[in-house]
This record gives sequence, C-alpha cells and structure tokens, in this order.
Amino acid sequence: MNNHLLVIGIAVLLLAVGLSGCNEEQSVDEGNFIGSWSSVDFSAENIENVSEFNITMTFFINNTVLTVTTYPDDVFESLSEYKVEKDKLYFTPMGEPHNFSESYDYEFSHGGNRLTLRYPGILYIVLDRI
Repeated sequence: MNNHLLVIGIAVLLLAVGLSGCNEEQSVDEGNFIGSWSSVDFSAENIENVSEFNITMTFFINNTVLTVTTYPDDVFESLSEYKVEKDKLYFTPMGEPHNFSESYDYEFSHGGNRLTLRYPGILYIVLDRI
C-alpha cells in the first residue's frame, strides 16, 4: 500500500512541476515569430547599398532573438530580448535596461511565412521564414 502511495505521490509531484511552466501564456503572435528568418527586402534612412546587406533573425522560445547582419566584408551579431505587446514588437539588447527598448510595427503575410518589420519613417525589413 505504501509503495502505491509513493508512486502516486511522485506522479502528482512530477505533474505539478511539469505544469508549473505552463502558467506563462505566450501570445499567439509571439509564437508565430519562433524560428529563423532571412531578409528579402530592406530599406533604411541614411544607409546606402542596402542590397549588400543580409539580415538573419532567429527567434527563440525563451523570448530572445539572435540577429546576424552580414556585410560584404564583416558580420555583426547581436542578442536581444523581445516581447509582443499591443501590436508592437519590442527589442531590448541583452545587458541594456528595459527602457532602452525599440518598438517596431509588424505584420505577418504569406501564410505566416513572411514577416515585415517597420520602424516608421526610418526602417523597414521584410523577412521570409527559412
């Protein structure tokens, strides 16, 4: 009898621990970002030769994003935290205070396989899921 209670007790404990990670709900749109994306169109104010740039963004389930910008003769990587709030996508570079966030308008298209980010009047980038 004690062995059965022990097994049931362990099962309940494992279930409770497993479900405790489910109390943070991820928004529907946050889930759509997860994965890797590569730039197909890019425009930025005061930047010439944008066709020579390639940007790859990998969004992870832990709300971090790795951005790799490839130039003709250099590569720049940055790691940021991201969050979706009120139809905006916020990026905060790792190690920076949260009041340092940049916000972007975003839109999914092509069945969720295309992501357009806009920083109004300054930048837009179109990325395809890879």
